[in-house]
Amino acid sequence: MNKPILSFVLCFFVNFSLADMRILKINKSHYIDAANSERGDATLCSKWTLNSRQIEKIFLLSDKYKEMSDTMTGFWLWFPCEITGELIYNKKKWHFSINAAATAEWSDGKETIYWGCSREKCDDMFILPYPSRSYIGGGGKLIW
Repeated sequence: MNKPILSFVLCFFVNFSLADMRILKINKSHYIDAANSERGDATLCSKWTLNSRQIEKIFLLSDKYKEMSDTMTGFWLWFPCEITGELIYNKKKWHFSINAAATAEWSDGKETIYWGCSREKCDDMFILPYPSRSYIGGGGKLIW
């Protein structure tokens, strides 16, 4: 297959997929450590923001998993900070939770889908990106 044709087909598919997603609600980042033991982590969390376009991009670039498997727990880190919200995808409403360490979940109450973004294009949208690179992200707009 000719490369320009393949590129066009891939671009059309990607845009078509994003067209089926609509972000309804984005909550402020939430620090999860109830003991508030790491004030530096809480400060980072409070500065971490994502807009609708970034959230769409995260899900577009992420790998999708049907279950929380050893793959998910073995390759991604966890950070005590998340952004939650609601979206519609293919006419179905989902609640989402994005962890600051490049993982996410969608749930509709019956089904849960897990996501992990290992692509370098995701790095600046997270506090802790995929751990295969020695990079601590800027979270897009974080001030260090």
